[in-house]
Amino acid sequence: MNYLEICKRARHESRISGDGPTTVTGQLGVLADVVLAVRDAWRELQMMHETWLFLEATAHAELVANGQVYSPTQLNMQSLRRVISIFCGHRQLKQLDWDKYQSLKRSQPRFGAPTFFCVTPSRQVEFYPSPSEAVGIETRYTLAARELVQNSDEPSIPAEYRMIIVWMAVMKLTANESDAVVYQKALEHYDRLLAELQSEFLPAMDFGRGALR
Repeated sequence: MNYLEICKRARHESRISGDGPTTVTGQLGVLADVVLAVRDAWRELQMMHETWLFLEATAHAELVANGQVYSPTQLNMQSLRRVISIFCGHRQLKQLDWDKYQSLKRSQPRFGAPTFFCVTPSRQVEFYPSPSEAVGIETRYTLAARELVQNSDEPSIPAEYRMIIVWMAVMKLTANESDAVVYQKALEHYDRLLAELQSEFLPAMDFGRGALR
């Protein structure tokens, strides 16, 4: 299901009368609420765990000689949320927090083979020592939450799990309504799909239940 199809299913499961939406743009009233509920549900699902495996990506880039600070874009990363690891050849660089990085780099040679890095408060990636010659790196990272915008946009989870977005949206649309049956049905489906999603797409040590109540 794409964005528009998810919105249509959410309207149907919420027992909202009528048809549509026919598009995700320019809606008014209850159909605008449906579109917004789906968009918010997808964003919240992405933000639930920063270690979702379906948000992982790999980027390859080259550090230039004497180049120390890079934007995520310069390292061929898109919408960076968190760096998981950086390898220089077969050697994994050590990731430090900003304070530790500032302390350690004062005691290290300024140039040479990079041995550690940090993500700065301004979301740049800084390496130390600065490479004395050009060197290739491979970065594993997680993507920041991405919005659904166009009718044909698709969430980056397998098709068989996309109903969780529908049920999250239904819960938002029916939370303040008197029809508790619809909300309860959505909650039960949400709980089941979330457990399955976490089991398949979270690292073993990071399994935990995310509640939407």
